[in-house]
Amino acid sequence: MYVVRDRIVATWEPETWPQGFVTGYDDGSGGFALEHVVVFRYAPEMAMLGMLRDALTEAWGQGFQYVTWHVPHSFPLALALAEVGRRLGFTKVREDERCAYFRMERP
Repeated sequence: MYVVRDRIVATWEPETWPQGFVTGYDDGSGGFALEHVVVFRYAPEMAMLGMLRDALTEAWGQGFQYVTWHVPHSFPLALALAEVGRRLGFTKVREDERCAYFRMERP
């Protein structure tokens, strides 16, 4: 078991039942580091986009100036997640042998 403290966990419940959750943390420099995006199996097909849009709205409402996330190249849906990020307004800021790193500034 691996326990990490000081994380924000937000359950996404657009109607009457949770459809997923996001986790992340305050990076200490004014930004929110998005860590995990989990969509439950029974959620509608477009749930991830809705959940991420709501998560971004909440991040801006909490006063964060930017949101970052990284996607490991080894993740089977890495290319799809990069496309989701692009659609939401994230920009790839760098890439190394392990991950692609994305950032979105507060509008």
